[in-house]
Amino acid sequence: MYQPPMRYLDPSAETKSTPSRAMTTAAFEEPDFLQRLRNGEDAAYRQLIRRYHTSLVNVASAIIGSRAQAEEVVQDTWLAVFANIHKFEGRSRFVSWLFAIALRGPQRGAALSRGRWSTA
Repeated sequence: MYQPPMRYLDPSAETKSTPSRAMTTAAFEEPDFLQRLRNGEDAAYRQLIRRYHTSLVNVASAIIGSRAQAEEVVQDTWLAVFANIHKFEGRSRFVSWLFAIALRGPQRGAALSRGRWSTA
């Protein structure tokens, strides 16, 4: 299982060797891009994070109500995506899969803050 270095979880982290090119949402659905992720290609992970990090934080923040907690949820989301990219079967759009993973975090976090879920 591929574990990216933590520096890839910082969407503002750029390297001079990686050209910054905007990708359309459709490009993230392409089989070759998904294969690059499955192969653990660092540049593919950076592109993915740059494209979706802010959107994920905004959605999580709207659910949780705390930007700091939303950032934590999104960090956990990226780790889950990296650990489970090989499980993505393509039955849904990749971006749908990504946001579904992200939404599980804030829902659990919101329930924990209301005392509805046990942390044990």
